[in-house]
Formats: sequence, structure tokens, C-alpha cells
Amino acid sequence: MSRITPVLTVFCLMTLPGMAAACPEGARCLAAPESTAPVIAPGDVLSPGTFNMLINAEYFGLPRTSDGSWYVTVERRVLRIEPRTYQVIEDVTEKTNRVFW
Repeated sequence: MSRITPVLTVFCLMTLPGMAAACPEGARCLAAPESTAPVIAPGDVLSPGTFNMLINAEYFGLPRTSDGSWYVTVERRVLRIEPRTYQVIEDVTEKTNRVFW
């Protein structure tokens, strides 16, 4: 029994990617849809009303901004923007803690 379990585990892990790629016709296989969320890069300008301001950023693990910039959320992304022009300074999603998710 102790030898069979590791062998079966390795076999299952090796066959899973192939099984997902091979979907027989008419089997109602589901595929993950391509993301329709827009890619927002530093330098882009956000339109008013397309973002939500993040209040209490320290709770989410983000440092205070010393330059007067704001943290905002857009499509499950956290961005730091310049408040007068709404220009994206940086994407700080990776800097948030687990409380955000």
C-alpha cells in the first residue's frame, strides 16, 4: 500500500494536464473565458466614475501616501493615482495584504 500511493499520485498528476486539453466533441467541456478587463498601466488616465476610492489603506497593508496620491480600486486591481488628473502612478495590487481579497 505504501508503494502504490506515491505511484498513483505521480500518475494522476502527469495525466491531468492532458485530460484537460483533450475534450471529446459533445462532452460539454467548459473553458475559462478570456479576461475582458482592460489592462491599466502606469501613465493611463482613468475616467471619473470608473474607480472606487480606497479608504483606510493602512488596513489593507498599504503605506500612507506622502505625495497626496489616492489608492483606488478598478476591476479587483488596486492602483495609486494622481487626484487632480486621475493619472495612474502605479499598480499596487501585489502590495495589499489578505484582508483585501
